[in-house]
Amino acid sequence: MKRKLPPMSALEDAISRTFGNTGFALRLTLTWALVLAPFAVAAALFVRAHPELDVKNLPPTVMAGAAVLIAMAVLAILSINVNWHRRLLLNETPRGLAWIRLNGPVWRYLFHLIFIAMVMTALIGLPIAGFIHWKPLLQDRLGPLLPALTIAGGAILAIAAQVCLYRLSFKLPATSIGRRDYGFAKAWRDSRGNTLRFMGFSFWLYFSVAICAAIGAAAFFAQGLIHNPLSPAAAIGLIAILSWLYVFLLFTIAASLYSFFGENRDFPESV
Repeated sequence: MKRKLPPMSALEDAISRTFGNTGFALRLTLTWALVLAPFAVAAALFVRAHPELDVKNLPPTVMAGAAVLIAMAVLAILSINVNWHRRLLLNETPRGLAWIRLNGPVWRYLFHLIFIAMVMTALIGLPIAGFIHWKPLLQDRLGPLLPALTIAGGAILAIAAQVCLYRLSFKLPATSIGRRDYGFAKAWRDSRGNTLRFMGFSFWLYFSVAICAAIGAAAFFAQGLIHNPLSPAAAIGLIAILSWLYVFLLFTIAASLYSFFGENRDFPESV
């Protein structure tokens, strides 16, 4: 039987899960921050000691070091995602070195994430490349109608890409908890018939983005009106906290969708 996603309840569930595990999210973040801090400090000291470095023409050794730092940051994000999904779906608290988990689920998560990126690149890139190739011909045939049709086509493409991303993304939490039997095809089948509901979910998600952005903007402008030396730091701190929480909310969305479609769990009626 097809499951019908309730858009507002899905977002409420993701928000509730995120705020209900903020302590765990903070511990995950601080753990990896401590792991990466020595490398970041070493990089900063190196850059400070070599002010003559040209960003556009870096030596191979410097580029290799930068690549290592980026790779470590990516692994940190992947590890945090896997532990976060396991917390949300299994109520698991890591022990010991599991806080910086880099085992099988993390690498499978990476490969599946690369697959999603390839699918999204093809979905978005091929139509754009085709449009660029045929644009002169379309300009001759459609004339002044082309700009309006381009906007409409871009909107349809953006909606299709967003819905596709939702339907593929909740394979990732399944990977995090070790469900090898739950593949992309199963995720695609389970979520069929929900295009309009995913669009409604996107509306509420972007609405919440707007609220967070408005709060951050208000804090930024308010600190300029308050003549207090601590107000800029307070505004920056508030914006940083909002951004951090929103990142974890985005991580949570896939887990909420997987819980609904992959495990047939209904959302609480009131969150």
